[in-house]
Amino acid sequence: RKGPSGIIIVHPEGSDRAIAVQLGTQFAGDVVTMLLAAFVLAQLRAVGFGHKAMVVVVLGLLPTLQSEIPQWNWYGYPAEYTLAQLATHLAGFCLAGLILAKIVRPRPV
Repeated sequence: RKGPSGIIIVHPEGSDRAIAVQLGTQFAGDVVTMLLAAFVLAQLRAVGFGHKAMVVVVLGLLPTLQSEIPQWNWYGYPAEYTLAQLATHLAGFCLAGLILAKIVRPRPV
């Protein structure tokens, strides 16, 4: 209870992971995530642009609720970090939602 505490990840043998590989992995994960969001939108019956965009924005809450909140709760991540992650997720999903709402066609009624 008194004194420093924390979590640290150490690679005692070093790491040869290249930033290009890390960026590629992140990009692939983001593409798969947005393909899943597009699939969800495609399942909706005829809805307007704003409704589709809002559905994707709401999907942006899922990573925070599933990952960031537990890290704050169990591991003591700072609330500022958790809120910043929430803002990052919502901003990304908002931008993606605007794009997906424009290009994803609704299911025929």
